[in-house]
Amino acid sequence: MNRSYQQPVNLAIDIGGKAVGNVGFTIKEDIYRHNAEIGYWLGEAHWGQGIMTEVLPAMVNYIFVNFQVNRLFGCVLEGNKVSMRVLEQAGFRAEAILKKAAIKNNQYLDEHIFALLREEFVARQGSISMAGKQ
Repeated sequence: MNRSYQQPVNLAIDIGGKAVGNVGFTIKEDIYRHNAEIGYWLGEAHWGQGIMTEVLPAMVNYIFVNFQVNRLFGCVLEGNKVSMRVLEQAGFRAEAILKKAAIKNNQYLDEHIFALLREEFVARQGSISMAGKQ
């Protein structure tokens, strides 16, 4: 089984001792057990400061070091270009668009799927950093 209940899968983004956001992931099950969905949010007061651009690659490394994950993916609703760019800067590539797959504020929205394979991450980084692994 690819789940480790000793490892946290949701981490707070702490600035000055205050939680201002979250980054986390969910490992899928059965035939998808080597896939994980990554997600994140950040309080509006902290947008545009490069925080998520710094946090996301660290979480990606954490996942690949500590879990048997071969494919990470993130889902972004249409119109959220900044979040799409954050994923791209972390090495994710656009993989699919699920047409009118989500509903928000009574409006159907496309869901954009971005993915990063372990081999792509290793090729980009040169290796997987074990820094911080105990």
